[in-house]
Amino acid sequence: MKFGAPWSTSVKWITGLTVSFLVILVIFGISRLEDVGSGSSILYFLAAVVMPALLLVVSACWMIRGYVVTGDVLLVQRLGWQSKMDLKELESVEADPEAMARSLRTLGVGGLFCFCGRFRNTKGIIYESAKIILVLSVAFCYI
Repeated sequence: MKFGAPWSTSVKWITGLTVSFLVILVIFGISRLEDVGSGSSILYFLAAVVMPALLLVVSACWMIRGYVVTGDVLLVQRLGWQSKMDLKELESVEADPEAMARSLRTLGVGGLFCFCGRFRNTKGIIYESAKIILVLSVAFCYI
């Protein structure tokens, strides 16, 4: 069975604003490249052009495009690759639209193309969003 991965409003806004900012930064960096002295032009090019472009490309690779359930494996489809999660290790499934509400990101991506990484919520539970898969507000919880 194949499922889509619609973006939440917050992911749309964060992605739209961040991509716009980074694209403007790259365009501005390229347009000002001739004004920079030759000694610092490589450092300027790396900071103003390469780093923002690299951030966009790397972040886009983590974008979740959909989910596929095949037998006892859940495949998380990303841009160019997929993550496999064994459903034999699944502990519980529950409908929880607030599964990630009031969570703090301790390591990961917080809205640029997706929410993924390690989070801590207000209940004191530390979890990895890769192990709590949110498909239409259904939380699949692993240990």
